[in-house]
Amino acid sequence: MGTSYMTDTRTWLERLRRAVASGAWEEAEALARRWCGARPRTAEAWWWRGRVAMQRGEPGQAERALREAVRLQRDHAGAWHMLGAAYGMMDRPDEAERCCRRAVASAPQRPEPYVGLANALWQQRRLQEAATRYEQALERNPDLSPAWSGLARAQLDDGRAVEAEASARRALSTSAPDREAYTVLGAALMAQGRLSEARKSYETAVAWRDGAEARMRLGSLEASLPEKRLDRAERHYRRALELDPQRSAAHVRLGWLYFAQGRYPEAEDEQRAALAIHAEDGAAHHGLAAAIMQMGRYEEAVACYARAGDLEPRNTAARLGVAEALLALDRVAEAVEQCDHALARDPDDADALALRADLDERQGRIDEAARRLAGLIERGTDNVNVLLVYSNLARETGDLHDAIGRIKDVLQDEHMEPHVRRRLRFALAHLHDAAGEHDQAFAHLRAGHEIRRVPFDPLRHERMVDELIHTWSRELIDALPLASNHAERPLFIVGMPRSGTTLVEQILSGHPRVEAGGELREWPHIVGELRGRVGAAPDAPWPEISGLTRELVDELAGRYLARLDAVSTTAARITDKRPANYMDLGPIRQFFPAARVVHCKRDPLDTCVSYYFQDFLDVHPHADDLGHLGLYYRCYERVMAHWRQVLDLPIFTVVYEDLVNDPARVVADLLEFCGLEWDERCLAFNEQERFVATVSYSQVRRPLSARSIERWRRYEAHLGPLIEALGLRGAGISD
Repeated sequence: MGTSYMTDTRTWLERLRRAVASGAWEEAEALARRWCGARPRTAEAWWWRGRVAMQRGEPGQAERALREAVRLQRDHAGAWHMLGAAYGMMDRPDEAERCCRRAVASAPQRPEPYVGLANALWQQRRLQEAATRYEQALERNPDLSPAWSGLARAQLDDGRAVEAEASARRALSTSAPDREAYTVLGAALMAQGRLSEARKSYETAVAWRDGAEARMRLGSLEASLPEKRLDRAERHYRRALELDPQRSAAHVRLGWLYFAQGRYPEAEDEQRAALAIHAEDGAAHHGLAAAIMQMGRYEEAVACYARAGDLEPRNTAARLGVAEALLALDRVAEAVEQCDHALARDPDDADALALRADLDERQGRIDEAARRLAGLIERGTDNVNVLLVYSNLARETGDLHDAIGRIKDVLQDEHMEPHVRRRLRFALAHLHDAAGEHDQAFAHLRAGHEIRRVPFDPLRHERMVDELIHTWSRELIDALPLASNHAERPLFIVGMPRSGTTLVEQILSGHPRVEAGGELREWPHIVGELRGRVGAAPDAPWPEISGLTRELVDELAGRYLARLDAVSTTAARITDKRPANYMDLGPIRQFFPAARVVHCKRDPLDTCVSYYFQDFLDVHPHADDLGHLGLYYRCYERVMAHWRQVLDLPIFTVVYEDLVNDPARVVADLLEFCGLEWDERCLAFNEQERFVATVSYSQVRRPLSARSIERWRRYEAHLGPLIEALGLRGAGISD
């Protein structure tokens, strides 16, 4: 029986080895399965079945076979080693480590188990321990290429690129070079800035055997080159996914690549694809947070940034992302806490210092903000975030031309990412404007708006306004149910951006019975839900809502009022200063019949010039073109005229120029309209310490000034398309 068994085993082994040598993996898998069926108590048969499954990229199948192998033979070092490798493929490094330690214990003189153990330790980022185990493998066999490659990888991740290069070259000099050695060598060369050599190494790896890791590295190299060959990088990442569809890191890098191009929805899709593969991928959570932050979904961004920070505790950028998202939500104290936490970990982190200085500056603590940045500025930092905050400070301290020079130096980088270049152009425009250099300011404005423009269809916008006016007729409004609440607390401040909405809110917030809510996001969410509940098309201005019920109106109105309670439970009035709410005054009247609306209005040319000075990017694409901006303004005027005709909602108009010229009278009338008694503190609005999150934060910290009236005249020579679109040519304006 023993001789027959041995003969039988040799037969199976010979057939399996021939199939494996020829790469006939389906045949090998069938042979291994038949051997296990014929000899189910033979550990070697199960080991071979596990090995074949690993070669076929099926670690789950391998795990089951190898578990049976070690059950039958507890000291089967090869089975323990390969079981560890299977767990490594399934991203279960703790279990991989336990199995590889059993392999080492079963065969302490063999080098391969040490390599497996080192791989598991490397996967857990225990780099020094991993390096030690790779070295133990090399003590047993100095010619083992995978051990040299693994050692190079651990050294590289530990910041030892020169040593990693030497180890990778040793791997290539062995008698059977590991195919991954060229990939690791390329990464070591890239870390040293030797990009052309790195490219050759990666291309050699791909030519030897087209692998996902080499493609990933090539993609990263193309994206990091000064000329940023993003199209090539994208192709390499896509090829990596073809070769290994479960490689979540390829989706992560694609997401960041799209993010750099301003393709935020696509960036979100890629990061979600990565998380579908690996839900605990901190880099994917970080990338997802960054993308949705740019799309204005700040609550989601807070959660995603926080998750990224939990998964990667040393990821300072994620901590700062939490702070930035909290800041966008006006949760200032929490943002400060996050920022201080990052600085406690690394007091010299330039991005953290920039954000903390920005918070100080927005709260009027100019000296403190300048102190935080002084060291970085003195050392000639080229950190863009620092320079952007410094440019804001310079408009307060008078260091205008110093800031201009520093930003222009940074802009010499021809390969700067477009969205960064755009921000710097706008910063220069503001600095030149403050210096009275208006032609230079406008040149930078125009250049900034030309970078990464988002398409805007003016005819489509006009059609939307036409439909809104047609839909919200007096007849429809009379037929719709009113909410049953009589809440007077909501105080909506509306108008065009840059028309004085932030100033009016700041004035009102000085009253002891008023709480400033800022730009609350609850109403847009309610509008979105209402559309869904009544089956509105996403691009329609308003659905056919003749069937709207009081129950639904009361439900959604109650949600908004609960949000006001979160702002304050005691204030008589709570402001909602979202300018674009002017589009929704019809439904606002149905939901809050007792609410008041303050409409802010300013000279159209001054409004549009101030609007044009702001980098609203994806949020207001019409602002990138003066003609489109003028058309948008005229549509706004049409909407407001319509509401005045069809609504019985109380609307008080604050004319900016009247407020500047006669503040006491205008503020008194405003308070009377709001049902509030006179309070002198409303005139001292610039002395408040309230945090202001909008772009107008610096203006509301200064006393009222006529300097902003007829500001447009300083730029008249450049405003032809705007004047034309506003229909003001010949109306007292020079041709």
